[in-house]
Amino acid sequence: MPDHVADIKSRLDIVDVITGYIQIQRSGVNFKARCPFHNEKTPSFYISPERQSWHCFGCSKGGDMFSFVQDIEGVEFPEALRMLAQKAGVTLEYTQHKLHSEKTRLLDIHERGTKFFEAQLWNGNAGSRALAYLRDRGLTDETIRAFRIGYAPNDWHALSTYLTSCGYTRQEIIASGLAVPKEGRSYDRFRGRITFPIADVNGRMIAFTARVLPGTDDVGAKYINTPQTALYDKGSVLFGLDKARLAIRHEGSCVLVEGNMDVIMSHQAGATNTVATSGTALTPQQLKLIHRYTQTIDFCFDADQAGEQALRRGIGLALAQEFTVRALRLSGEHMKDPADYVREHGNEAWLAIAKDAQPIMDFYIARAEVALPLATADGKKQALALLGPMIRRMTSRVEQDHWTKRVAQLVRSDESAVRADLATVRDDLEEYARPEVPATPAAAPVALRGSALDDALLTFAFVYPAIVATEEPMVTKATIDPVLRDALLAIARSTPESLRAPEAFSLIDPESRFSLDALYMRAHEVWDGVSERELPLFFRAMLARAHTELVRSQLRDLESAIRDAEARTNAEEVQLLAGRAASLTQQLALFTV
Repeated sequence: MPDHVADIKSRLDIVDVITGYIQIQRSGVNFKARCPFHNEKTPSFYISPERQSWHCFGCSKGGDMFSFVQDIEGVEFPEALRMLAQKAGVTLEYTQHKLHSEKTRLLDIHERGTKFFEAQLWNGNAGSRALAYLRDRGLTDETIRAFRIGYAPNDWHALSTYLTSCGYTRQEIIASGLAVPKEGRSYDRFRGRITFPIADVNGRMIAFTARVLPGTDDVGAKYINTPQTALYDKGSVLFGLDKARLAIRHEGSCVLVEGNMDVIMSHQAGATNTVATSGTALTPQQLKLIHRYTQTIDFCFDADQAGEQALRRGIGLALAQEFTVRALRLSGEHMKDPADYVREHGNEAWLAIAKDAQPIMDFYIARAEVALPLATADGKKQALALLGPMIRRMTSRVEQDHWTKRVAQLVRSDESAVRADLATVRDDLEEYARPEVPATPAAAPVALRGSALDDALLTFAFVYPAIVATEEPMVTKATIDPVLRDALLAIARSTPESLRAPEAFSLIDPESRFSLDALYMRAHEVWDGVSERELPLFFRAMLARAHTELVRSQLRDLESAIRDAEARTNAEEVQLLAGRAASLTQQLALFTV
């Protein structure tokens, strides 16, 4: 049986795989990033190209490219294997049956459904009206094909009949969300509607949004969506992210809009870093998706009351997750959303707006100047209620001071009075805030203690094994953790080439492999910039400290045991323990630096 895992690893580089999900930066021989699995300010997520592995020092997650895909996609190993095999061009001849799980069949149903709807749009008689409508809305044929827009015929069973002929059961079609059960039977969910397929981050179709075609008899709601399924959770998906993620990383920002048409028209205009919440309020899960690619969000929500509430909510969530928050402002009357703006003013005008995002405070100050009666006491109060919560959420006091002065100028009031009111203004963003998700530490390694001093000694050994080899007598004589001693000596006796081998640390100590593998990734960064003349002294000092700390810890334990023996008036035990304590006390002076 072929070794598919080895074949995939030989064709793919872990750096390329991870770069497809998050922003990374070089750090010596490795790469580092802010961890996608927990919120953090300082990057602690490391990638080792040499060892084709990754590790986060904040939450202790780590592994190879397969475990990364499993964790970030929320899938089991067979699905991660399938995804990476597809990326590597490897045919899984011997695993297709196992991989053809319920989820895989649901994905297949959505792909076939998408093709069915596309065929109806381009080739069906009824689809011609839908195609004419889309063109009239300003979409080009190229854009329609790129986003795989289709048409669901106004028939109760057309799609279900087709999918059944492809070998799928009625229960599977219902489970996909494409059919609705009723009294032991079922009917197609989407009828007489233009269909917009929703893809996951890898471009696999998982759901649909469908708009009623004007003039259709069975109108119902203007838009209907796939319900919650095994594939689709609307709060965990962003429309267009599969097409936008590379542009988001390149531009350094994500344009966030409300509707699918806003995304499609924006991409057609050239602003390909645009995604949409697609019928749901922005969620923390969606922000985590964006966080993989950028820490800057440019909001452009509809200019109505619902859009304003959605914008405010989005700001609260984004600030809570420490995003840089900006806003895009549409000018002109009746310009409700980006799709309308592109149709009315053209691609270049929208591109200019998309590239001219304002800091959120400037955006709201400009709005207050136009919308509020700032010459009145009530208008000033409204301005403080609008701007105050954002100022209070700023972590920089310099930034707070800057914007407080700006607000004082805006309302033409004494700065001290403004500061006093800002301290008591109701924080309407509070209800949207979410606490930082704490890292969930993995179980501590059984063998290595993992103290900061132990880590420093091990990282030193990785970078300067020759110095550790020279000091081998001192290492052997020191009273230190036996596992730490064995690891130091094993590293010192290894060649750089052997340490780069993925299985190297399992030979040193299988139980400690995980922690050693992680320390190896950032060893060079830890010791970068230390003078070569000082290195031997550094090592001796660390080893002496490790020796001293362990001896003193053992002495404290003996002192406690002696007191306990004295309380029991056991003179013989006291004498024995005192002898051990005297021997340990002599060891304290064993090393001098």
